[in-house]
Amino acid sequence: MITLTIPEPTPSQNNFQWAHWSKIRQAKKRWGWLILHAANVAGAQRQNLERAKVTVTRTGARMLDYDNLVAGCKSTVIDNLVLQGYIAGDDPERLTVEYRQHAQRKGPHSTVITIEALQAVGAADVSRETNS
Repeated sequence: MITLTIPEPTPSQNNFQWAHWSKIRQAKKRWGWLILHAANVAGAQRQNLERAKVTVTRTGARMLDYDNLVAGCKSTVIDNLVLQGYIAGDDPERLTVEYRQHAQRKGPHSTVITIEALQAVGAADVSRETNS
């Protein structure tokens, strides 16, 4: 299991919705560096997990709507975990994501990312799951 702590909350989708493409790209790149730094501090090794569960816990000044939370995490956290080789992909067969958030007016705001390996599912198991 890998635990990465980033000293700021994930942004809301509203931060990106009407922004210029260069600002969006800059924010994604910045979050890539934040994840890389947190991984170096934690001593985490890139594992390119075929199946994984990622839990993103956001602590910010206020709670976000669920769709804003998920969209903000997708573009900043999940995409960078794939790009940096911690998880193999973000399709539903490979990745399960759990989003949590806490509101804390004062004090440190952060994002904690936990990556856990899941057992590989054989082709027969996948077809059984989809047919059920």
